[in-house]
Amino acid sequence: EVPEGTGLRINLLGEWRGVVQEALRGDATLRREIEEFYSGFFSQYDALMDAVDIQVIGEDPVLLWNEGIFASLLVERGGGTVRVTGVFDFQSAGYGSRVFDFTRVEGDFNRKQPPGVYGHPEFVDCFYRGYEAAGGRRERFEPFHYVILDVIRKARQVRYWWDCARFLHPKNPDCLADVLAGLRKLANYF
Repeated sequence: EVPEGTGLRINLLGEWRGVVQEALRGDATLRREIEEFYSGFFSQYDALMDAVDIQVIGEDPVLLWNEGIFASLLVERGGGTVRVTGVFDFQSAGYGSRVFDFTRVEGDFNRKQPPGVYGHPEFVDCFYRGYEAAGGRRERFEPFHYVILDVIRKARQVRYWWDCARFLHPKNPDCLADVLAGLRKLANYF
């Protein structure tokens, strides 16, 4: 159990509007840069946010790893098996919805290249079996939860580069367009 206010990033799907708002509008200089760079972004953003009518998302918050990728695991091979001996890279740890970790694990463990090293479908099943054996609960999420998560990630990516270097990264136009595309999906979902 992780109490709120412990300094960890909050990743609750039910608070997605505030998270996205803080990422894109929480810094006045960034906001001006976005407006100058992407004319009309915020007028589209505001209209789409107003059009999204999502009910409260109930969730049981947990401690999040937020780096559920192969590069953050130490493993030992032997006897035809692979055993995880260490889990590290917790600088992005957070508190919130399991979907944040689950999508990272499912994406990295399923789709990374080269095949034969990554990309084994059974890796995801192994992760979930271990997660449940350690007392974790696997939740099923609705398709719109994944859209919300993508909107959050894209908005935070814009903010990440701004906070690191005080500039709009070359990927930011795509991220901002993806935020609007995700909001369109959510507005049409219900």
